[in-house]
Amino acid sequence: MTRTTPRLLTLFAGLGLAVPAVAGTVHPKGAPYTYSLPAGFSEVTTTAPDVSSAGAGSFRSGIAPKSVAKTPGVRDIITIVTYKLKVNADRFAPAALEAEAAGVVAKLGPATVSKRRVQVAGRTAFAFVVRNTTPATKWDKARIIFVFKGKNEVFVNCQWDTHAREIQTGCANVLRTLKVA
Repeated sequence: MTRTTPRLLTLFAGLGLAVPAVAGTVHPKGAPYTYSLPAGFSEVTTTAPDVSSAGAGSFRSGIAPKSVAKTPGVRDIITIVTYKLKVNADRFAPAALEAEAAGVVAKLGPATVSKRRVQVAGRTAFAFVVRNTTPATKWDKARIIFVFKGKNEVFVNCQWDTHAREIQTGCANVLRTLKVA
């Protein structure tokens, strides 16, 4: 896990973002994941819109910058959802999991800007940067990360419209501190 932090931070290095201090731990009851709540963020799990668009997941959590956390309709948010897989993902080569993740992103509808393999929670993960192509929704870009472990897929969606720097910094913190059981 010692190599995880530098690889994740390179995702944000070109943006000049610092990883903020943490303000607590987020662990939905029974969820196979935990992560640190970045300083300046609030949990919005119960009030956040379902922005995953990837089907019925479980153990959903959401966080947003405190400056926008209580603003209705704001889509500057980080959500994490777990999907139960029918098969053990550990049996598959990274290329097969990457193809599966790319297929999910294609079904979501936004245009993919870039994709790359990253290390998250000690696992090979797949990160996609996408641009919203549906004007009716209120977000511009998102970084979508898929982490597979055993029969769990952890889907991290960091999306922004007007608070890009805050979301990207918070996303770096979540990815750096995410632990998947």
